[in-house]
Amino acid sequence: ENILEFISELEKRYNVTIGKDSLKEAITVYNETRRLFQRLYELRKKDRPPISGAEMIEVYNACNMVPREKFNMLLRQLVEEAESSERFIEGDIRLLLNGTILNNPEFVEGIEKLGGLFVADSLSNGSLSYMDMVDEGGSMEPLRAITSRYLRQFPAPRMSPSDLRYKRIFDLIKDFRIEGVITEIVRYCAPLIYDEPRLRRRLEEQDIPTLKLDLEYNMTATGQVKTRAQVFLEMIRDKKGLSA
Repeated sequence: ENILEFISELEKRYNVTIGKDSLKEAITVYNETRRLFQRLYELRKKDRPPISGAEMIEVYNACNMVPREKFNMLLRQLVEEAESSERFIEGDIRLLLNGTILNNPEFVEGIEKLGGLFVADSLSNGSLSYMDMVDEGGSMEPLRAITSRYLRQFPAPRMSPSDLRYKRIFDLIKDFRIEGVITEIVRYCAPLIYDEPRLRRRLEEQDIPTLKLDLEYNMTATGQVKTRAQVFLEMIRDKKGLSA
């Protein structure tokens, strides 16, 4: 009902008709984006992936600024080059970046220069947007397929109950062989502020190191952030050394 109301307002404001055929076309285009991202995610499972976490943030940013059909062409080219490339990114600690929206690759780059390597994320403008498909070939009407995905996709911190969100994060930790989780909290993001301690408790129970970093929107990795990240990475290195 909310989506129907939203469509009605869009049609009135922009003098357009949003029908079944246009929704089907949009589903196809956006699912193609998701398929391409999923191919890129598979490459990040490698011991030495061909793309860094900072570069992924740049790709996410482009996805929201370039017309989607053109973006799909560029993303397909990137994926094919990455699949055939011998390029690899150095980093001795495999990290998952948890948070809401992060648009500044400099923040991620500052941590990766210390030896961390972000190979997965649970960002609202990242994996949460691209890991789950809209049903294309089933019997559902396009609008119901879209709304069904909104309700069943990788949950954001604002969604309740949180158990599905935590399960998806732990699936990422297993699939991408994550050695540490860094949660970035843009100041005053209440849902993530309340979600972080609950997730941290679950991570600690599984002996997975975790670090919380507060930042202003679009803030780079400041000296304080780098210091805390450096200590965090050294702790994981010591842990790996002890376990070896």
